[in-house]
Amino acid sequence: MLIVAVAAGLWALLMNARGTSAVRIHASVVFAHYGERTPPLLPDMTELTPLGAQQMFSAGAFFRSRYITSRPAAEDNATASRPIWGLRTHRISDHQVHVGVAGAGPTAGSALAFMQGLYPPLDNSSKGVVLSSQSLLANGSNVVGPLGGYQYPRMNSPSILDPDSIWLAGDVGCAQHAYSTTGYFSTREFAETSASSQDLYGNIAAKFLRGAAPGVPLDYRNAFPVFESVRYGDVHVRGIHEQLQQSDLARLRALASRREYAANGNLSASGLVPGDQIRAVAGKTLAAKVLRLLTSNVESRGSARKINLLFGNHRPFLAFFALARLPDINTNFYDLPELGSIMVFELFSAGNATADDDDSGSDAYPEVSDLMVRFLFRNGTTEEDALIAYPVSAGVEAGPTCGSRSGRRSTQMRPVVAGVVGSVVTLGVVAIVVAATMLLGRVRFYRAGTKRPSADPGGFRGAEKLASDPDLVGGKVQTGEDDRGHARVGSWELTAGKPDEGRARTSADTRFEQPQGEEDDATVNPYASPVPVEDRF
Repeated sequence: MLIVAVAAGLWALLMNARGTSAVRIHASVVFAHYGERTPPLLPDMTELTPLGAQQMFSAGAFFRSRYITSRPAAEDNATASRPIWGLRTHRISDHQVHVGVAGAGPTAGSALAFMQGLYPPLDNSSKGVVLSSQSLLANGSNVVGPLGGYQYPRMNSPSILDPDSIWLAGDVGCAQHAYSTTGYFSTREFAETSASSQDLYGNIAAKFLRGAAPGVPLDYRNAFPVFESVRYGDVHVRGIHEQLQQSDLARLRALASRREYAANGNLSASGLVPGDQIRAVAGKTLAAKVLRLLTSNVESRGSARKINLLFGNHRPFLAFFALARLPDINTNFYDLPELGSIMVFELFSAGNATADDDDSGSDAYPEVSDLMVRFLFRNGTTEEDALIAYPVSAGVEAGPTCGSRSGRRSTQMRPVVAGVVGSVVTLGVVAIVVAATMLLGRVRFYRAGTKRPSADPGGFRGAEKLASDPDLVGGKVQTGEDDRGHARVGSWELTAGKPDEGRARTSADTRFEQPQGEEDDATVNPYASPVPVEDRF
């Protein structure tokens, strides 16, 4: 099993900064920020824009050049092109390539666009060469899929209810993270920043965000969606681009960076456990995912999980930056990452690598003690945005944060609440067992001193009436709301007599009362025809 440096529940990412022309990359984990999306303050759901798709396609093509089509570079640095040995050149292999997506919408669209840059349609990448027996027919012809051999990667996008969703979005659904972040709103820093930026947000809202997101405060509390919406307008709307001062846009970005770093990079804030760095939980879960993926490559001796592509938002970026102490190296790590930015974790070894080497065999894979991991970051998708290696030496603890020792999204229950929940669950199980016994075993329960139902149950169905069919003798539609705020429509009272004398019947008297002559239920035949609806309203 891969040990990058793990001891007593601690994760430490060890980066080897020595450049060498004999480096062999065995696996890579890429975490990418989504591309440009439509403004989050609009009432419609956000989606990836064509510009955002181009950004992610460009990012995918960048890594195709680095990992697939390149030859080993002679430069003695970590950012030179380094192919991953044994990685398929043209056709995607689900065994070698892993794709994970946090959420849907623009993030999923970004993943698809990135994959088209990494593995373009087969006609473009292979010049029509037969790549597998699946494309060759018995008559000797070669069939290429639609759109020139468009490839369909297998994407893992767990829902918020899936425990696996924590790895790429550890902050989402984490009650302790939400509680701690809410506490930031009562700090002196937040109050002072809100007061000093009030005029800026007021002017921006009046000029450029009229009618956007009714009811949402357009202030420092929502600094990120405000910035992202204004940035979109600056790119796509001529009127906004001509009127917006770039200094104001830069200030909006700085405020959004400050607000988001406080919520995801403040390592002094704690949750359930003092010192658990709850606000950086998204960085911890991402680090754990990286370790798992690299471990899979080692355990398979390099055959599986050669390239792992993960897609999410800015929060895991900022959280990991803080945990890895990267702002101490460069203050730009306090800022929001650019659209399409990428973090890279490469598993490599040093040796006499040549372009003709093939590490598909187990003998070619190095010992665990010879493996190293390095961290690289690319802030943007333009040609000017270089992939730069940074030393990472700080430990990343992956202990309990959200309320359970497993680290999953949950919160601790108070003993009283836990007891109530346990009782309800127990009663529910007992009720299911009893119902199954009565239905399948034809076991009946009767009150002491009561009589069996009469042979002629009577009622509105006459002789066809089942003994279990109560008569609807009085029906009053109730409206309004119950004590939980739910509307009551079509709630009927089943009763055999008149309301209690001396007081008026109220909506609280919605109870099932036993019809005359039916003190107990009779045996029910589960295979009988259902009771037809009788229109008597």
